[in-house]
Amino acid sequence: MVFFISLINFFILVALMVRYLRKPLSEFVQNRHKSILDELNKTKEELSHAQEKYDKFSAKLMSLDSEIFSLKNYTAQDIEVTKKRIMDEARRSAYQIITDARAGVDGLFMDLKSNMYRELVSHVLLRTEGLIRERLTSDDKLRIREEFSKQVEITQ
Repeated sequence: MVFFISLINFFILVALMVRYLRKPLSEFVQNRHKSILDELNKTKEELSHAQEKYDKFSAKLMSLDSEIFSLKNYTAQDIEVTKKRIMDEARRSAYQIITDARAGVDGLFMDLKSNMYRELVSHVLLRTEGLIRERLTSDDKLRIREEFSKQVEITQ
């Protein structure tokens, strides 16, 4: 009998709980369901937005890789052109330096040759004059004076 009374009390308790708690519990479950759906939709929306950003940045990253590759190629070509230009300028400068040096050396050589020739002639004349004076006799001096006088008279 105690069991039967306990069972009746239990059913009464359940009936009272259903009567008074059904609506609040139902509202709670519905509100919870709605909030979970809202959160799920919000998460889907954020996921979609994140996917768009990911795709956008992936495309930018791919274009950045190709741009970096392009810049590397352009820089390598520019280096080659600059290297060639510098080498050409160096060759022209070297050729000009060699040409100027040869011209300078040729000029100095000609000056040296001319100076040496003049000094040689001057020394030869001085030496010749010295030898003539040493070997010149008084008869030779007299003969030279007479010949000089005749030539002066002829020219007058």
